[in-house]
Amino acid sequence: MASLTLGGRRRGVQSAMRSCAARRFGASTRGDFATTSLTGSMRLHPGHRKQAFKADCTRIWGNLFDYTYSQYKDNHTPVAIKCQKHGTFWMKPRDHIQRRLGCPKCGSLFVPGSLQERAAVMLTTESMPSLGQHILRSRQLASQIASVALKGEESWVVEVGVGAGALTTALLQSPSCEGVVGFELDERILSQAMEKGGVIRRYHPISRDVPEVARTLSREAWEDHLVGSSRCFVFKGDFLSCRAVPSRCQVAVGNIPYRISTAVVSKLLCQEPLMHRIVLTLQAEFVRKLLAKPGSIKFGRVSALVQALCSNAQFAIPGILPPDVFSPPPRVDSAVVLLELHDALRHKGVEVSAAALDQLLRLLLDVRGPSRGLGLEARLTEVEEQVASRILPETWRLAMARAGVDPAKPAVAMGPAEFVALTAELCNLGFASGTRRALVSSYITPPHQLRVRLKPGKSHDDLFVEEGSSKVKRKQGQPVAGLLGALQSIWGGYGKDSKASDEVNAPAKKELADGEETIHIFSVASGHLYEKLLSIMILSVRNNTKNPLHFWFIDNFLSPKFKAFIPQLAARYDFKYDFVTYKWPSWLNPQSEKQRLIWAYKILFLDVLFPQDVPKIIFIDADQVVRADVKELWDLDLKGNVYGFVPMGDSNPDTEGFRFWKQGYWKSHLGNKPYHISALFVVDLIEFRRTSIGESLRGVYNQLSRDPNSLANLDQDLPNFAQHQVPIFTLPSEWLWCETWCSQESKKTAKTIDLCQNPLTKEPKIVMAKRIIAEWQTYHDEVQHLQSEFEAAAAPPPGGKVEL
Repeated sequence: MASLTLGGRRRGVQSAMRSCAARRFGASTRGDFATTSLTGSMRLHPGHRKQAFKADCTRIWGNLFDYTYSQYKDNHTPVAIKCQKHGTFWMKPRDHIQRRLGCPKCGSLFVPGSLQERAAVMLTTESMPSLGQHILRSRQLASQIASVALKGEESWVVEVGVGAGALTTALLQSPSCEGVVGFELDERILSQAMEKGGVIRRYHPISRDVPEVARTLSREAWEDHLVGSSRCFVFKGDFLSCRAVPSRCQVAVGNIPYRISTAVVSKLLCQEPLMHRIVLTLQAEFVRKLLAKPGSIKFGRVSALVQALCSNAQFAIPGILPPDVFSPPPRVDSAVVLLELHDALRHKGVEVSAAALDQLLRLLLDVRGPSRGLGLEARLTEVEEQVASRILPETWRLAMARAGVDPAKPAVAMGPAEFVALTAELCNLGFASGTRRALVSSYITPPHQLRVRLKPGKSHDDLFVEEGSSKVKRKQGQPVAGLLGALQSIWGGYGKDSKASDEVNAPAKKELADGEETIHIFSVASGHLYEKLLSIMILSVRNNTKNPLHFWFIDNFLSPKFKAFIPQLAARYDFKYDFVTYKWPSWLNPQSEKQRLIWAYKILFLDVLFPQDVPKIIFIDADQVVRADVKELWDLDLKGNVYGFVPMGDSNPDTEGFRFWKQGYWKSHLGNKPYHISALFVVDLIEFRRTSIGESLRGVYNQLSRDPNSLANLDQDLPNFAQHQVPIFTLPSEWLWCETWCSQESKKTAKTIDLCQNPLTKEPKIVMAKRIIAEWQTYHDEVQHLQSEFEAAAAPPPGGKVEL
């Protein structure tokens, strides 16, 4: 008995839920999508679906059509609809409800409503809105908008898009409204609203054309064009052609055509001084974009502008507006947004121009695709080089430092306070102003553009040689000849104060000893096997290179034992070394696998790992043996590219089936470009930093790493994927030979041998090295002997006592 009662109770609850669903969706709450298209758990009983269909039709079309003989089945099966004038016609429910199609013989889109008959006359074929408007025709909604806009405060109101005058009338009827200044571009609809019998005619409006000087009028200057005793001024013309709104208007309202929403909102937000309140009817999707938070997909320029300028931004009227309050009904959802602005935009007590903020946001956020993920510095560098070299001040990097903004942080992840701070500091340097203030940001002489003409017979001479480049060869204290030397003598180079200059340039001069330039080599290793291979790689480089060497190692992955052994190795084989590290940025997508983390450090942070006086770096994998002088690689001309990689070998036919870059995605993406291996590459750090390539790579990485299946070989997939934007100089193939991809004939000219694993044999690296590298055993024994000496010296004497 109890179970039957419980079952009956369950059936009663289910019946109540179905009835609730029928009542809730009896009239569609989904804008243009009819209730009758609901599926799944919201699918109604056939009888309820028929009632919902009729309710939807009545809500939109009123009593214009008769649905007595309509047998609704689904959205795609035509039903019989009776027109009061032309009789029965057949139409699909989705066309009748969603597409707003009526009687085909009537030939017009006629949507009845509760407004006076004059509004219906306006919607005939002869007088349809021609500029994408959806005329507001609900008095109740107009009164609600007026109430939210005024909030009992006496003020003049500017209305963008007067239309049929429904909102204008509601404003003028409010005792808090001192007056309305309206703008309307469609003269046909405006003339019908203002002629005898029109809805706003009773308020004796003064109608004028938008002044020709409106593009230059300030808010105060507008007052000269508002002369008259009326409470209503209506200007015929384009609101967007006006620079400002009248200063007496502190509140703005409007029913904005969806295609110009961004332009209108931006103009209203950037008035100087700022307005108090803005209430606009917009497309619901655009309202959600306005209210988007930093870091979200919808976040953009207008979102950042609203976040920075408004103290309160929310839906003015909860929920979505029904389409039948507009004429013609829109096919998208609409909503009303309320924006309450700050009294002024300030940073550290100093007022910041809203127009300057908008201009900066246009540079940073009006971008699509992979550029959205670029860091701030990379984006500004890109803008400076492309379109805004005369907009940004030359010292914009100084502004970033003063504002305390992370240069590597993407603009889409920045908060409103950061945008305001950066705008304020840029304005201090002359951004968005007619004149620029001269500030001393550095005591280093900036570059100067000179126009020169070479003398006859001197056309092949090298006029300029950059300081710190691999082409500079001079002895310590010897001045640079030619034009560069002359400029140095004028601007603080070599001359009378040579002693002070020598002290400043001391670090750079240490890199040169008797004309031999220090070569910087970078490598990474993790685990005892790779640390042993790294020691052998260092020894092979040292035995084949005469120049001074400076090795750089990632500190994160080396064992304490190896870090203690490196000084002994450096003392024995005469090279310098340093351990470098860089904290993974919080905004950069993290890596959980250690191997992928190591690969990321190889390629993502080249611009920040090394000191500024390191002009170039050569990366050599730990599992390589070098057979040539790396000075040849160091001096190689990269032809203007920022880095050079060795192409993957293509001469071993046994592994043809494993060449993934010659099939599928990589084949179509690369086109005619080669796929390069990351075991050895050269980077021009001067050019790499100057062009902010590191920021570009991190931006591309952030986009691709969202898919866990992408960047399988991160360190080489990333530069190969990006080589359409960041070209790769292809190094000679003899600079890397591996048994997996290269033929035995090409081994004779190999300058390095890489111990990459062969997918056919999967032979261990040590076994492979002994088999294919003749000098391997000699290197191995030499390193092993030195390591044994180091361990013996570090071990305590017998008895456990250590002599001090």
